[in-house]
Amino acid sequence: MPPRFIGRYAEMRSAEAERIVTVLAERAREILPSSEYEVVTSRGSLTIRGVGQNLGNTDGLLVRPIWLSPMPLDKRLNAVLDGLGRAVERCLTRPCGTETPVTGAEPHVRITDDTVRLWWGGPAEAEALVQVRPIARAEIGV
Repeated sequence: MPPRFIGRYAEMRSAEAERIVTVLAERAREILPSSEYEVVTSRGSLTIRGVGQNLGNTDGLLVRPIWLSPMPLDKRLNAVLDGLGRAVERCLTRPCGTETPVTGAEPHVRITDDTVRLWWGGPAEAEALVQVRPIARAEIGV
C-alpha cells in the first residue's frame, strides 16, 4: 500500500475509534454511579476514575491500538467491548469490602448485524445481572 493510502486509512480508523470511545463512555456513565466514578475520554482512550471514597481507583481502555490493528471488524468490536467490561468489573470490585452486582460476574459480548451488547452475569443475556443499553452499529459507524 502506498504511504498516502495508509495515512488516510489510519485517519479513518482513528476517527472510528473516537466515535466508539464516545459511545462507550456514554454507556459506562449510564451504569456507573456518578457520585463514585467519572468516565473521561482522550485521544482514543477511555478512563474510569474513582471519586470520593473510590479516589485512586482507576482503570481504562486504549481503544485506538485495538481499532488500528489488522483484526477483522467483529474481533475488534469484541476486544473493545470485552476490554470495557473488564475495566468496569475491576473498578467496581476493587474497593475493599465492596459487593456489587458484577462482583465475580464475567463480562459477555454479543455482536449482531445491527447491535452490540455487553452484560455481566451468566453466558445468556437473559441471565444478565447488569447490562449496558444496546449499541446500534450505526451509532458507532461500523
